Amino acid sequence: MLLRKIQQRVNEESLARKYLQELERLIRDIEKRLKLLEQQAAKKGKWKRSWWHEAERLLEFKQALIQEYEANKRVLKALDNATTPEELIQTLVNAEFNQYNRRLIKKLTEDLVEIYINETEWTRKFLQNYVGGRVKFEFSRQINQQVVTQLIKGATINGKTLKEYLSRYSRDSAEIAENIIKNGIALGESVHSTVKQLQSELTDIAKWRLETTVRTWTIKTHTDANIDTYREAGIKRVQWCSALDMRVCPRCAVLDGKVFILSRLKKKPPLHPNCRCCLLPIVDENDIFDSAEEGYKAWLAEDKRSPEDLLEIRSRVLREKSIKPEEKKVLLRIIDDSLKKKGYLK
Repeated sequence: MLLRKIQQRVNEESLARKYLQELERLIRDIEKRLKLLEQQAAKKGKWKRSWWHEAERLLEFKQALIQEYEANKRVLKALDNATTPEELIQTLVNAEFNQYNRRLIKKLTEDLVEIYINETEWTRKFLQNYVGGRVKFEFSRQINQQVVTQLIKGATINGKTLKEYLSRYSRDSAEIAENIIKNGIALGESVHSTVKQLQSELTDIAKWRLETTVRTWTIKTHTDANIDTYREAGIKRVQWCSALDMRVCPRCAVLDGKVFILSRLKKKPPLHPNCRCCLLPIVDENDIFDSAEEGYKAWLAEDKRSPEDLLEIRSRVLREKSIKPEEKKVLLRIIDDSLKKKGYLK
């Protein structure tokens, strides 16, 4: 598909220029219509609701057309400047991946907005139907889709927005594809052979990275929706809940059961890619589950962990720099006690 698109872009450069001209015409038509609406509103002394909605739709459409125009214009400019086949390939590959990346960001952002809204509604219902009706919660904040969209676009994980995460993935994939195509040309391989190599190299990378990105940002969105709802409900404290199973990392395990004041919360899930932690609301003392040490013991339960597992976990704990010394000491003591019972330590 990529090679076919590249060939099409080379063979249809004239059509691309016509496409730019058509985009320019559409943008001019929209501007004319907007000007006409402004004149009608000025003549009448106010904006009709139908005029206002039409203007909003036209402005949104105009913005999309401008983005499409600028993207295609950059590609054509790069094609004009390309002096070697290698530069041409690089330009076309980057253009295809950038176009794919824009569609992916748009779709994933829309999905995350929906997740945020659904999670907020679910959390509200959960708190309103709080066990035993011990506390009554009232919610007045309107969930505006446009506001949520801006929240999602501005959200960061380790200082990077969703767009930055996916852009990096796109750049890396484009570089791999570019090298494969160049090698295929240099070795005189057939298009079919090069396509097979592209599919082989990119499919696994794309699947793993996209799954990781989607899973991590979904957890991030769930967490943000929960925290915003907790704050709206006036909840002051939350308790960290980790998935204490065979896949949990020491960094998350040591936080399980820890209670945090919501207004002073410095870190929140996800702590790392594929993190599965969450924050539970504390309304009263009955909501607090086992202490951290009890959580460690459950995580390191002897009937679930083989000596090899415990030794591997011990090694990971020693390597993990984010765990506080006192927490690391507790973890190592529990692991060593389990190993002693199994006869691995004296």
